[in-house]
Amino acid sequence: MKTTINHKFIDNLEPKWNFETLYIGTFNPQIFDKKNVKNNSIDYFYGRPRNLFWDVMPRIHNKSTLLNASKDEKIVFLKENKIAITDLVTSVSFLNELKIEAEIKLLSYKDSDLNYFIPKGKNSDFVSIQMTDLQKIFKGNEFNIKRIILTRQYPLHEAFIRDTWRDFSHLYPGKIYALWTPSCWGLKSTSIGLTREDALYNKWKEMLQ
Repeated sequence: MKTTINHKFIDNLEPKWNFETLYIGTFNPQIFDKKNVKNNSIDYFYGRPRNLFWDVMPRIHNKSTLLNASKDEKIVFLKENKIAITDLVTSVSFLNELKIEAEIKLLSYKDSDLNYFIPKGKNSDFVSIQMTDLQKIFKGNEFNIKRIILTRQYPLHEAFIRDTWRDFSHLYPGKIYALWTPSCWGLKSTSIGLTREDALYNKWKEMLQ
């Protein structure tokens, strides 16, 4: 028997409004996090405590922070600025006997650990990964999209992300941008006299000009 872990916001992976900018992350598993219990209560993309997306992105658009805003308030902001958000992975599945190892991989929240769920060779019958239907998301917006932005520092280093873009390159021939991850991983801040928020704001402002 297999266990399937869906995306925490599986019902929100397909934006229902017109957009010009599409932010694409990776995966947020619908799984109980014992070590970081605050992660269990988030209700929308980029809501984990260490994630600064909802502080920095509104500031880029000359708005106040939305870190403590409701899901509805965040969606209003997205619509007003013709922004949409989705993730690459819809769900992962694995044999029940792999549960402990699989959950450890999922709760690392690292893109590299998702490679564990990509069928290869002998493990093809043990694990699987379901990708989001980007073609469906693009449909109707393909002539409006101005930018697609991956919220990872080095996204194309990961095989499953690189292969996904190879499959969909004919749908969006424009440049794919990569923002410094909104968790600030690896970004210098206090060492140069800035808060994490300000360091990330400066980095994103520079990249989005």
